[in-house]
Amino acid sequence: MERRMCERPANAFEVRATEVTNPHFTFDGETIDISSSGMAVTLPVDIRLGSLCRLEIGDSVLLGFVTGSRKWPTLSGPPFAGHKSWIGSDSSKGSEYLPQAYYCTEFEIVEVSIGTSALSQLLGANFDETMPELQLATSDSH
Repeated sequence: MERRMCERPANAFEVRATEVTNPHFTFDGETIDISSSGMAVTLPVDIRLGSLCRLEIGDSVLLGFVTGSRKWPTLSGPPFAGHKSWIGSDSSKGSEYLPQAYYCTEFEIVEVSIGTSALSQLLGANFDETMPELQLATSDSH
């Protein structure tokens, strides 16, 4: 049964998520969807509720608060890009590893700086459609 209040079209953007208060806590993942209420990303780690994170998608930078996190069902592969390796900066795990679990992390996006690449223009168009009230800043560099 679908219980979502907002339509969430599927999107597959590669994301680098960094916890702002702990810049060494950086992991790669990918978007699941973007809706008027926020963005969902699969990550190989569980990020604390309320954490402010910097999300990099191509040459765009987003800031958002974690509003939810739940274990993602074990899949035969990640949802869109099953060929990717998950690389994290957690030095205790080594430089490259496959996580034992994935987490669906939900973010309330509060600030967006859209880059100039074609990927960023696609991301900006997606935000224009799903979050028209969100102010998008344009930036040449970060």
